[in-house]
Amino acid sequence: MSVSSGLYIKIVGVGYNPIRVLEIFHKAGWNFDDHGLKAYLPVHDNGNFDWFFDSISVEELFLILNEKNSLKELIGVVLTWEDSNIGGEFLLDSEGKVTVSLSINRCMLSSGITDVNWYLEKIIPFIQFDNLKVENIKFEEQF
Repeated sequence: MSVSSGLYIKIVGVGYNPIRVLEIFHKAGWNFDDHGLKAYLPVHDNGNFDWFFDSISVEELFLILNEKNSLKELIGVVLTWEDSNIGGEFLLDSEGKVTVSLSINRCMLSSGITDVNWYLEKIIPFIQFDNLKVENIKFEEQF
């Protein structure tokens, strides 16, 4: 059975910057690790979602992400939590929309439903910085 799970978060506040959000996530324990590689949407991807998988440093990745941000492009990276290998694809736009596809070793309850609280506890507290706040959160799961 294929399951699709996602979080949709709207961040509001003066000074919202998707790069800053990713820096905070990284410091909080989210890693740019997809089986030892950095997975990201390249510059000028134009909505094709043609993910790149590179053996580059975090600093090199942020150079790419900063260029995408300066062009107001959708930023996409794979993040996993600490040593858990649990994570997914994080998409951040310049308007404060964050989409998280919970696709990597999805954390589940015994009933087989995604443990959305596990993800919320590792995402939401870190967003509320620099006068930013979460305006709304939506969780979807399709079986």
